[in-house]
Amino acid sequence: MSKNELNTYQFPIQMQREFHLLMNSKEDFLRKLTSAEQRKLEALYEALQNVWNQNLTETLKQDLETRYQELREIQQIIKSDCKDFKTGIERQLQQSIQSKSEELMSKKKLFEEKKSDFEKMQSERKKTIEGKRQSLTEQQEFLMSTSQQQSEGLVEIENLLKREKERLSLKKSQLTEISQLRKEELNKLEQLQAAYQSGLNNLKAQLEASLDSLKEQRQQVLQEYERLESNYQADLNEKESNLKNDLQDYETQLLGQLKAEILQQVPTCPDVLKTYLKQEDSLQISKAINLLVTETEQLGNALTRELTKIGKTKEKFMELMDRNTSNV
Repeated sequence: MSKNELNTYQFPIQMQREFHLLMNSKEDFLRKLTSAEQRKLEALYEALQNVWNQNLTETLKQDLETRYQELREIQQIIKSDCKDFKTGIERQLQQSIQSKSEELMSKKKLFEEKKSDFEKMQSERKKTIEGKRQSLTEQQEFLMSTSQQQSEGLVEIENLLKREKERLSLKKSQLTEISQLRKEELNKLEQLQAAYQSGLNNLKAQLEASLDSLKEQRQQVLQEYERLESNYQADLNEKESNLKNDLQDYETQLLGQLKAEILQQVPTCPDVLKTYLKQEDSLQISKAINLLVTETEQLGNALTRELTKIGKTKEKFMELMDRNTSNV
């Protein structure tokens, strides 16, 4: 340990070893305990860690040594009579003076340029003012002459205004007379309008009376038309009924004649079919025809089977039958 080094308190080695063993075995202990015991043990571990962390002598020692080293450096600077510091300050001051002098020179140059520009501008302004002064003098002379001319013109205008005023007075009197005449005409027009309105009202009343009369006549005509239409419809229905009856009788007569002609054309017709035909029983006729067709098909099938048994075909048999019939 050096002469300037400070002494610090250290926990005994055995205590440090036991502390680290306890901290390392924390997880093993927690796994073997219940939840309540785990929370209690964690609180004890936290208290132990807080107590252990309260020994800050080592940290304080390092902080103190750092500050002590800084103090030694400051003492060394003071012993060297601040030569380096003075040299740096002088160098900074010289640089600052040089930069400021350069800045002042540039500002001086800029000021001289502005001064020259200002003098030129002043000269130009003087010339401009002189020109404007001369122009104003000329304008003043022109205005004087114009004013004299205008005064003469004003006299003429006043005379014209007087004459115009007299003319307007005359027109005003004429307008008054015209207005009076217009009022009289309006009164006459109102009287005519009242008479016209009265006549119009009378005409309207007459038209309404005529319209009511026409409505009554129209109603009577409609009633008469409805009566005639009803009679015509009844007559039409009666004629239609008579025509239907006549048509039915005529159809019955024609059907009787047709039946007689059919029976005459088919003398070999069975009596049953004749009866059905006379009775117009088409259903029974259809049944008889279907029965006849069915029996014919059955006989044909039986004939085909028997011919097959003897080794002959239906076509050959029919050919022989036709031949025998033709020979007879």
